[in-house]
This record gives sequence, C-alpha cells and structure tokens, in this order.
Amino acid sequence: MLKSKWVWSLALMSVPMVLASCSNETESEDASSAEGAEEVVGGTFNYGYGTQPEVLDPHFTTAGATRDLVRPMYESLVTLNSNYEVVPMLAESYDVSEDGKTITFNLREGVLFHDGEEMKAEDVVASMERWHEIANVLPESAYEVVDPYTVELHLEERNNSALHLIADISQLAGIMPEEIASNAPITGITEYVGTGPYQFEVWHQDQHVQLVRFEEYTGVEDEADGMAGQKNAYVDEIFFHFVPDSQTKVAGLQTGEYDLISYVPYDTYEMLENDDSLIVHTMPSGMEFLVFNKKEGIFSDTKARQAFNMAIDKEPVMKAAFNYEEFYSMEPALMIPDQADWHTRAGEEHFNEYDPDRALELLDEAGYNGEEIVILTTRDYDHHYSVSVVVHQQLQELG
Repeated sequence: MLKSKWVWSLALMSVPMVLASCSNETESEDASSAEGAEEVVGGTFNYGYGTQPEVLDPHFTTAGATRDLVRPMYESLVTLNSNYEVVPMLAESYDVSEDGKTITFNLREGVLFHDGEEMKAEDVVASMERWHEIANVLPESAYEVVDPYTVELHLEERNNSALHLIADISQLAGIMPEEIASNAPITGITEYVGTGPYQFEVWHQDQHVQLVRFEEYTGVEDEADGMAGQKNAYVDEIFFHFVPDSQTKVAGLQTGEYDLISYVPYDTYEMLENDDSLIVHTMPSGMEFLVFNKKEGIFSDTKARQAFNMAIDKEPVMKAAFNYEEFYSMEPALMIPDQADWHTRAGEEHFNEYDPDRALELLDEAGYNGEEIVILTTRDYDHHYSVSVVVHQQLQELG
C-alpha cells in the first residue's frame, strides 16, 4: 500500500503481468544478441489489449488505454530514462535559467510529422499550449517561439518539477502540427499526426486500432534507456486488438493469435509461468486508490475521510485483487524506490492505520447517519474491480 502523509486516500502499488509468445520474441532476441546477425524486421505484431480507448488524443486524458496506444505515434519534448531522469526527446537540449523561471528548449532539426512536414517551434507552442490548457499543468505559464527551432517556457515562479511534468507519459505532452492543435474540437482530435516511429492507419470500433511503420521517422541514436533513446520500428504494423475478456486474451496468446497480452488474470499465473511457449514479464504499474468526492456529501468532512482510511484493512484488499504477494507492494511511499529523485518514507508512522473502532468514532463525529455511499469503479481492469468489491465488503461489515 502506498499512502502519502498529506492525502487521506487508499493507495496501493500493483505489478501487472505481461505475456509474450515465445516464437516471435525469441527470434528477435537471438537476432539482436548474435554478433553480426541481421535484425529481424517486418511482419505484423498482434497485441491483445483489454480496453478500447475513448479517444486517441494524447492531451485529452490520463486513461491508460489512450496512453498505451498513442505512445508509438506521439513524442514529447523531453522524456524519462530508466532512472526516471529527464532527458531530451524532440528537444536536442534544454536550458534552465538561473532563477528557474525560464526553460529554453532547443529543438532537433529535420524531425518530420507523419504528414511529411517538418516540426517547428510554432507546432511545439500550439501543442504545449493545448496540453497545458487541457491537462491543467503548470498554471501561470506561457510558451514562446524564439526562432524556428527554439521555444521558451516562462514560469511565474521556479518549479523544480516542471520538466518532470512535461516528461510524464500519463497524459502525454505529445507534439502535433499547429493546425491540428489549434483547431482541435472540444471532444478531442480526430486527425492523429505525430512524430513517432508508427503512424495511425485505421480504427475499427470495438475491434482494433492499426498502426503502420513511419518510414521517414527521425529518432535519436542514443541507446534505448527507459522511454528515451532509440525507437526501432522492427515490425511493419501493430494491431491493438480489443479483447475485454481476460480468459479470451489468454486463450488467444496460447493459440498464437496474439503475440502479447497485458493485465493477465493473476489466478492464471502458475499455469502461464509453467508454459514453455510463453514468456512472463512483470513490471511496476501504479497504485490502487479511491478518490473522495470532497465537494459535497459525507466525504466533504475531513473526519469522514480519515474514518474511511482507518476502516479499510488494506492487505486483504490487495491479496484479493492480486492473489500473489509478488504482484503488490505494501510500502508507505507514494513513489517506488526506483524513482530515486522522488522516493521518500516521510510519514511512515501514519502508514496503514487500520483501526475500525476509531473509524466509527470519527464517522460519528462527522455526523454520518447511514447515508448511502457509492463506489464508482470499472470492469475494464479486473484488479480495479476486485479492489472495489473487497472495500465494499469491509465497509458493510463495519456497518
């Protein structure tokens, strides 16, 4: 479980399973590791993906489905390497003024959009202004065109997290042509033109999204490192097949219909781990958390939120959702230890304060009188739904 000392909410770290078919991956690994061997290039990559995105607009939402599908298409000025450090991507370099109020981005020249036009400062400013408005990031800031390959970000005051926010992939600050960014409808863009190694081909609702290799892609030559460095488009095309049923995804991988699936049912772990035709990967994913409606209702009262936090026994929640201890972490930090610049154990003394009796006292002090409490959740992700079900059960048991 992860919980900041400043936020009264339930937050828990999860680790998803990703499965890959051995056949294609083994060929690629052998080709890239064998000295002097040619890389395997071409073919189709089929990804069994559990959720269809509402939009393919990188600025529009923090939804994981949008994030995962747009990352091959769009790039940002800066990104994060494997140590979660900010490094240039579409920017050749960046400079921070002595007072920290101006960040200058020196753009790479010759970067092409999928429509064949070169990326210029005007495109960057239009894209960043739109991202800034929609994502509500870095308030009281402004972007300025200095020359065709230089952009300045002006901050009202020093913000040491500004570059990390721009590099974050959860609501990607993707760069798109000025005309698209400036004229985008309020419901999100419908022309998907970025600078990434793959370009949009077609979206068949409830079936798949198809991306194809962008032959004019101009990436960096540094070794791949986290989200930074080289992006080699080995396959001709990528299909994101929308498969909401988890068991259907697993069956499709086993039969070879899919090369990769993610968010695998945790109760299938042992079976899949023992299947020699599959490779199982695990990686840090994110947090399980409940967000309160603090604007109205019982949880507008701080004591009610404190009561909720003390009413939930978090470890049984995580065990029910993830089945195996290796797939979740019970730590006091909001950030994982790998995020060295941000990880802290401050507030550890308030970690996992499970106290049902005190919870009832706080609810009484908050004036709770049996009003209905609604938990809004989703079936798109099994673990999110399981967490909600167990939390619901625990609250009912408390009364």
